[in-house]
Amino acid sequence: MSLLKRLLLMGGALLLTGLLIIFPKEALEASKNGLDIWWKIVFPSLLPFFIMSELLIRLGTMNIIGRIFEPFMRPLFHVPGIGSLAFIMGMVSGYPTGAKITSRLREEKKLTQIEAERLISFTNAASPLFIFGAIAIGFFNDARIGTLLALSHYGGNFIVGLIIKYVYTDQKKYSINNKKGKLFQQVIQDLKQTTEKESKKPLGEILGNSIYHSIQTLLMIGGFITFFSVSTQLLLTANILPMLAQCFEIILSVLSVPAEMSIPFLTGLFEVTIGVQNIAKLKFTSSLQLIIFISFLLGFNGFSIQSQVASMISKTDIRFSRYFYSRLLHGFTAGGLTYVLYHYFFQIDTISVSDFHKRFAESLLFIQEAFHFLTIIGPIITILSIGYACYYQMRQFKIKN
Repeated sequence: MSLLKRLLLMGGALLLTGLLIIFPKEALEASKNGLDIWWKIVFPSLLPFFIMSELLIRLGTMNIIGRIFEPFMRPLFHVPGIGSLAFIMGMVSGYPTGAKITSRLREEKKLTQIEAERLISFTNAASPLFIFGAIAIGFFNDARIGTLLALSHYGGNFIVGLIIKYVYTDQKKYSINNKKGKLFQQVIQDLKQTTEKESKKPLGEILGNSIYHSIQTLLMIGGFITFFSVSTQLLLTANILPMLAQCFEIILSVLSVPAEMSIPFLTGLFEVTIGVQNIAKLKFTSSLQLIIFISFLLGFNGFSIQSQVASMISKTDIRFSRYFYSRLLHGFTAGGLTYVLYHYFFQIDTISVSDFHKRFAESLLFIQEAFHFLTIIGPIITILSIGYACYYQMRQFKIKN
């Protein structure tokens, strides 16, 4: 770490510590809000996906998955088929699952440095539960916004993946080894070559390690969410963020966007959930501006999620700067797609389109119910999981001694 960067971090830490002492009440409320999001929604929704991805890697299943998806992943994104797990799970479960799986694959030497940097650039996406359940239904009560955001967000990620393969290049030439009629034989051969180290371990130990490491990662994520929630609130209370917003208002005026957007948008740059919620509360004549800014924030991820990703890749040689540039590209790409698709979802008023949206909204009721159920059962899952992690750690300590 350079001297300048260290001095900036020291200054930021001292500033936040001072604000924490001056505004303890506001910090406590922000901490509660951050923890509320984490233990009700984030932990229970991500835990199953983290456990399954760990199991798939530890059991050696990735070689088989990679062989099957090689003809799709290699030509489109210049990454091995094994990266399909990060691509699929990242879109289904939401960030930072794609980054976690990518860093694990790099640690296992399943990807080269360039391949890992390509993969992490387009696999860290928002979950459908967050887009439809929290934003569309929870914040706007309009299923069309969820559909629009989902198409823009996932479409933008796909476009970023196609672009990045030409930006992050290497001299390696790729070929697909799957031959016609021999895919099944190759899959069986890969199954026989499962790593001996893990195959000697009993299933209970593999499952226990997968659960324990997943819970460890989610505890780290909870810390980041709480930290950025508190930091954002302290900067707002101390009028530091509003001062920065005044500079940002100049850019917004050029884009003909009301100045009221500045503080919610800057808040979203720190913590995307809080920023999106604040933007949704704004009342504009047109909702297009709201949705475009939300789409950008979903693609950019926010510094909170980017910090989580930086922590996950810290043990690898994946360069964070490349991930950051891809987030900017995704934000602008998703925003552009939102502008183009918005006219279809909100300005074409035909019977067929209205019927389609009505039926689609009815089909999304289960997402609203699932989101509500998660807020009720989520804390119980979180507490039981943390209890299991403590028990597992104590048990491992007794075995070693």
